[in-house]
Amino acid sequence: MKPAKLKARFGQIIRRRRLLAQIGQEALADLAKIHRTHLSLIERGMRMPTLYVVQQLAHSLATTMVELMRDVESQEEPGDEPPPLPRGRPKKKKPAARKRLGSH
Repeated sequence: MKPAKLKARFGQIIRRRRLLAQIGQEALADLAKIHRTHLSLIERGMRMPTLYVVQQLAHSLATTMVELMRDVESQEEPGDEPPPLPRGRPKKKKPAARKRLGSH
């Protein structure tokens, strides 16, 4: 497999597993102790991660490096895309309106 295809395939696998786990990019990057931008570049196939980063990602996704590499080397396409995570930050709940005591 050529390096460009390997990077793209690995990125697809990481993104798919992240979405299936319902984890945002920032949360996964924090768990893996890497920068969110670095994770984004990996997922888009623009960076080749080191073995250490692969290990950190595997651990953060509750899997092993072996399982990730098995998925990368599989001839099967990653399959249907998991449902996307909601974009942006969660909306804050508005505080309940307080009842005014008798105003005379």
